[in-house]
Amino acid sequence: AIGAFPLAIASGITPENVTDYLPISDCFLVATGISKRLDLLDARLTKRLIRTIRTPR
Repeated sequence: AIGAFPLAIASGITPENVTDYLPISDCFLVATGISKRLDLLDARLTKRLIRTIRTPR
């Protein structure tokens, strides 16, 4: 967040780097970081991203 304002990160989020942004971001808009092609999300990467976000720290 930026003060009282929520912060969304909308580019470059992957299962490998999402933990770097968890402390500062309120939400993520993801696409190419978990895509097989521009128009197709990779189910394996999507599940990995969700698991990584849900893992307690």
